Amino acid sequence: MKEINTTCYDTGDPNTVQVTPENGYTGEFILRGADNPGIVHKVTQILAKHRLNIDSLKTSEDKSVPYGGVSLFTMSGTATTPLPLSKSFDPDVVRTELEELGDQMNCDITLKDVLDASSSAS
Repeated sequence: MKEINTTCYDTGDPNTVQVTPENGYTGEFILRGADNPGIVHKVTQILAKHRLNIDSLKTSEDKSVPYGGVSLFTMSGTATTPLPLSKSFDPDVVRTELEELGDQMNCDITLKDVLDASSSAS
């Protein structure tokens, strides 16, 4: 099989192993702009391509925006990936791809690094 990653822990006492993986990267993403068919899929596809998990996701639509009847769509959430980070993982590459997608879909997409005790973002 291709594209399968596993983590194994070898210990004599299973109580000494932390089973919950620590986050190697945490980022908060926000999209604001015109609603488009497949907009959630396109954003989450980029995150998944870079092996980011979506820990939270919230969407909303504001139909009262006075821009020619176009609804303002907002999507926000948190994306993480566990340690150890892949050598090829680069949040700037993810950020660039999201920004390019935003340009194509007439919306703004940002990805901000969250720095906390469990992340090692640059």
